[in-house]
Amino acid sequence: MTDATLISNVRVFTGSGRSEPCTVRIVDGVIAETAAAETSDNTIDGTGCTLLPGFIDSHVHLSGVVDLETAAQWGVTTMLDMGAPSPELTANLRVVTGARDIRSDSSGASAAGGIQATVLGFALNSIVASPDDADGFVAQRAANGGDYIKIIVEDPAVMR
Repeated sequence: MTDATLISNVRVFTGSGRSEPCTVRIVDGVIAETAAAETSDNTIDGTGCTLLPGFIDSHVHLSGVVDLETAAQWGVTTMLDMGAPSPELTANLRVVTGARDIRSDSSGASAAGGIQATVLGFALNSIVASPDDADGFVAQRAANGGDYIKIIVEDPAVMR
């Protein structure tokens, strides 16, 4: 039998409120059930506490494992990397122990003349100025493991 962690006397945030105090059983890092207390190697008294789901940070710029550790300290279990430096870094971070869910744009699309390419040094292949550019851009992001497409829209006159 797999050892479980029990959190006893804890309230659970349900999305519309908090439950009455209960015992939550966690097996292999996943909440398995709310149940009556059982014998376990690890029991935590949650009296006065509320158990929350992992948070989602919808705009991060990951650069290494330290970013994952910091996110975990704040309860963030899902991150949307909005400017991944490389597909290799994203792939490496996804397999780090404790990392839960990392999604990446594999780099965003920017407008011709935009600050991303002219000032910030984004790759020239990030510039999308036509439907043909868009087709190639999307295909390249998919090939690089992108989970979604980030489009940066700006008025170059305002951004200068």
